Amino acid sequence: MLTMSNFNSDFQRKEILQAVIYGDDFTHQFDPSSGKVHKLLLPLVNTPLVDYSLDWLHHNGVEEVIIYCKDGPASDEIKRHCKSVIERRNWKSMSVRVFSSADVRSLGAAVRDLYAKNIILGDFLLLKGDTLSNLNIRKLMDAHKAHKTLDNKAVMTCIFMPAERPWNQSSSETIRCSTTAPQSFSSLRVSTVATLDGKILAYQRHRRGTGLSFPSYLAFELPRALVSAQLGDPCMSVCSVELLGLFADNFDCMTSDSLVKGLLQPDDLNDCAVYQHIPKHGYAANITTFKDYEKVSLDMLRRVFTPLVPETSCTSGRRRYAHDGLRQHYWAPSSSLGYQAYHEPHSYRLQSAHIGVQVVLGEGVQLSPKARVRSSVLGNHCIVAEDASLDCAFLGDHCNIGAGCVLTRCFLGANVTLKPNTVLAPGCVVATDVTLGPDVRLECGSLVTSAAAWQQVDEFERDDTQVERVSENGLRLLRPEGERDEGLKLDADGQHLPIWGLRDDDFLVVEEADDSTTDGDELDGPALDDNGDVLDEDEQKELEFDCEVLDSLCNGVKSKTEAGKVVLEINASRYAYNIPLENMQRIVFKNVLLCHERIEGRDDTWPAWPNCKRGLALYQPVLERYFKSASDYLNTIESLVEADERVLSCAVKLLFELTQQLEVLDDGELLAWFEAGGKTPTSPSTAFCSFKEKVAGFLTWLQTAEEESEED
Repeated sequence: MLTMSNFNSDFQRKEILQAVIYGDDFTHQFDPSSGKVHKLLLPLVNTPLVDYSLDWLHHNGVEEVIIYCKDGPASDEIKRHCKSVIERRNWKSMSVRVFSSADVRSLGAAVRDLYAKNIILGDFLLLKGDTLSNLNIRKLMDAHKAHKTLDNKAVMTCIFMPAERPWNQSSSETIRCSTTAPQSFSSLRVSTVATLDGKILAYQRHRRGTGLSFPSYLAFELPRALVSAQLGDPCMSVCSVELLGLFADNFDCMTSDSLVKGLLQPDDLNDCAVYQHIPKHGYAANITTFKDYEKVSLDMLRRVFTPLVPETSCTSGRRRYAHDGLRQHYWAPSSSLGYQAYHEPHSYRLQSAHIGVQVVLGEGVQLSPKARVRSSVLGNHCIVAEDASLDCAFLGDHCNIGAGCVLTRCFLGANVTLKPNTVLAPGCVVATDVTLGPDVRLECGSLVTSAAAWQQVDEFERDDTQVERVSENGLRLLRPEGERDEGLKLDADGQHLPIWGLRDDDFLVVEEADDSTTDGDELDGPALDDNGDVLDEDEQKELEFDCEVLDSLCNGVKSKTEAGKVVLEINASRYAYNIPLENMQRIVFKNVLLCHERIEGRDDTWPAWPNCKRGLALYQPVLERYFKSASDYLNTIESLVEADERVLSCAVKLLFELTQQLEVLDDGELLAWFEAGGKTPTSPSTAFCSFKEKVAGFLTWLQTAEEESEED
């Protein structure tokens, strides 16, 4: 029987899962690289940014994606690109609609336009176009619904990520950052004061290292509160449809940040509430600066975004790269690398001593066997000549790098040509169609655009910016005096954001212990050790191997990786750098002792004994693969004492653990080794004498125990 209630339910408007992507951040933060390419189409690991978002949203069951951007040629290109992706992937369950308007100059204006169109049906996900994530969207929506169930005033749930730790860095950053250097956190950080159920009472967005200030009345009004500092802000939130009306009624709300601050005022708008949600699993990041671009790219290569992985194209859904899982190499079959690849069961390996970890080589890349590439992404059809060095370099399609060029932490657009012996210091950004060199050197943080592109810039903006010609068609943008000193730009919220996420002076810190020095005038010179002495090639390889072993051990602790897989990673690094067995034993043993201390973020102290003991217990199977006799262990400890006398502080406990607890050393063999004079019996070293003197009491105790055992 058809009743009125059945009639209403049958024709009730269906609520679908929607996501709104605002594609413009209305800043010039990525200029001049984004001059010809909209930021949504900016390639990250050779894939446009928007493709990652579309793949993730489809994977999580989103039924409708709404993209909003400024009107113009770029918006038409985005429409064509999204239509192409939908057709190539054959997605039937998700539609993509692209809206644009010439009058839109902020997020608030975009949301007000969507509100007028009446196309948002219920709770929706709001995110920026440069946000990448693999979070479970259903869980985010459920968290927002739970907040609305407890509080009918809840209209917005902000998604924040837990504060990052020093050990959660890329291996290249771990190698080169000193203990006094700024940590490589995302540019957008948030600190909040909230109730225990997540309702935000105070909110402040800031850069790392800046002071925090919260209303003092909160300390008196709240018996208990949750203070969260240095949370990552991926610019993502779950919103109720009522939020659109708040934007429509308040024209002062230009950004989501300004809206949150407005809702938290004592006389808040319409008496609404904002909640926070911090996921325990998953990953989300926003690419606000080039430093974020670098970090997210390397995280992508380390497969943090699984199931989004580099070897599978998010644009076509097809496999495009061979993958070396141990070294995180990705290369297209059509590339000419000068190296052979061999096939193991279920995996590929690239035989190369000049390609470091975390490298992507696109279609048709021609790489000289004498070129050095590390932590870099090369676009399609790039050419890299001999003796060129690329470290944390990100190249667009059809780039040509001449012989002897040195690129360090820089971004190159498509069709860039660097003639021989061109040096780009850290932080350089070179736009599309620029030719530089030969024998040109750009200082830190240089922004270079082409003369043709500069003529297309708005006349008023050209009048406000001074340029300097650095090549036939290349112009270097000269920043204003105050901005030049700070290396900062302003975003839409009035925040100071650096070009690469660091101040200009910080580029000098990043260059420690690598193929360049910390002296800004000698960036293309040899590497130095801690004493300022020049490192030869073998010492540089050993230093890089040392850092990769520590990285493998720390990651093994974090992910609870089996010892056998950790051994495979160490072996791969050893063969890549051709490290002698004796040096490898010393490096592995030292880092087994250090790994837990490094995870806790203490880099400049010798580990407390409990952490050393944890490392020995966890990685005993690893040590057993490389140490076959008592003399291997004891010779290694003597070498460690020779390199760092701080080892003596735990020498007695170390020998006790190896002999009495783990039983990998025989008491008699240990006594015989000390009696013979160590690893060089004919001429005992100073380190051996110090070692023997430190453990003299323990040796006497062992000798007494041996004699009593013989008498019995």
